[in-house]
Amino acid sequence: DLGRFFATRGYVFVSQDVRGRYDSGGEFHAFVNETRDGYDSHEWASTQSWSNGKVGTYGNSYVGLTQLLPSFLGNPHLEAMIPLVTTTDVYNNWMYSDGAFQLGFSLSWGGILIDGRVNQSVTPYDWPKLFENASSKAIQAAGRRVPHYDECVNHPTLDDYWKSIMMDDHRRVQAPAMFVGGWYDIFLRGMIQDYLELVEAAASKGTQSDHKLIIGPWVHG
Repeated sequence: DLGRFFATRGYVFVSQDVRGRYDSGGEFHAFVNETRDGYDSHEWASTQSWSNGKVGTYGNSYVGLTQLLPSFLGNPHLEAMIPLVTTTDVYNNWMYSDGAFQLGFSLSWGGILIDGRVNQSVTPYDWPKLFENASSKAIQAAGRRVPHYDECVNHPTLDDYWKSIMMDDHRRVQAPAMFVGGWYDIFLRGMIQDYLELVEAAASKGTQSDHKLIIGPWVHG
């Protein structure tokens, strides 16, 4: 339906699965490959015979993150992006919150839902029992082996591991962004911060008004 919506309005619509997920080859490792892979995707799309060289992106949650991360590499073909209910702050608004590991979210999403090529069901678990475990033990209690979950648990501070993943110099972003968030969304704090930092970075170029922020009475998604 989304492809039809854009195609009937004159756009070529490209849908991509990230590395190691669904129909894409390779091995999935949350957060790690999205910056460079996204840049390469922009480059590929912009040089196809059906392309005018201009690329716009759209997506929510993790797919919103896969828009934002490569935008920091400044591909000149990226003209606009619409990240919904997401943030680049994968340390302090995804896996941790002010230094506390977000077990409720990190285990269900990062440890179970995205464990594998396709999404896994999170319903057949005794969640009160799982949450009795320490964060490092909860994944084993759930019967899962997820390298990126273990890595997140083993890096409780904003160290070089996180800094190698996160892109935080918003001055490098050239494309205008229209953020769409919800007042009850789990990533709202980080999204507002991303927006404010982009606006501040654009001040020297006089392009603050290029970035937009819409927040409505919604939860995540």
